[in-house]
Amino acid sequence: MSAVTTPTSNTTAAGSAGSREGRPLLEFDEVTLRFSGLTALRGVSLSAAPGELLAVIGPNGAGKSSLFNCISGVYRPQEGDIRFDGASILDEKPHERTRRGIARTFQELALFEQQTVLDNLMSGRSVRMRHGAAAGMLWRGRALREELEHRAAVEDVIDFLDLEHVRHLPVGALPYGWRKRVVLGRALCTEPSVLLLDEPVAGMNQEETEDIARYLLDLKEERGLTQVLVEHNLGVVLDIADRIVVLNFGEVIADGRPEEVAEDPAVQAAYLGGGDAR
Repeated sequence: MSAVTTPTSNTTAAGSAGSREGRPLLEFDEVTLRFSGLTALRGVSLSAAPGELLAVIGPNGAGKSSLFNCISGVYRPQEGDIRFDGASILDEKPHERTRRGIARTFQELALFEQQTVLDNLMSGRSVRMRHGAAAGMLWRGRALREELEHRAAVEDVIDFLDLEHVRHLPVGALPYGWRKRVVLGRALCTEPSVLLLDEPVAGMNQEETEDIARYLLDLKEERGLTQVLVEHNLGVVLDIADRIVVLNFGEVIADGRPEEVAEDPAVQAAYLGGGDAR
């Protein structure tokens, strides 16, 4: 299996890797998020290093979705800072963060079901497009070179995720597990430096789950892609995560290696006791 390649033109997302040595790529610094009388996140601090596969777990209502929404720009926290590659991104809009190199998958598939796998993957290139439709229709010069770059990036993703034999099928005709694979592929087509994965194996059977877990490991080992994973399947988390952060009622209660977190009494109590504020 070949690794997804990153075009050299994407200097924002991929070109500053050398400057990241010795510091986290993604940082949450004392972040607090409130909704009226509800505090969804309370002084949360965590970080993800370049190439790390970080899992964020916790019972329902722990604040995991709120954390992802803060990183991707859906919510703006009232306190604290969020930094990407050393720079604050609090004032950046979601599409600006995507251009920087932060991609996200969602639990809801949100695919164009009547369109082909190829078309859905190409939609992930929109944040990298510099020329409009009119220029693209001329099919020459810089517009042509850009189109060829986009297609090459998509072909890399198709090869990486073994989507060749379904590339021309409408997404709506695919089994659920394959559609989830297309969701992952569309996020990869944005050329991320950080990939936020919101329950990537939810609803999958054992074989489909193992396939996705293998792809995530390959992204880490072959490409060094930083990944932040929210997942309720603890078996997958314990198998593939480098480190686990545990949230409960909007606060970090544990942060460590999988085997350490699994034995933490506070973590066991949180899961046995439940909670409901996701």
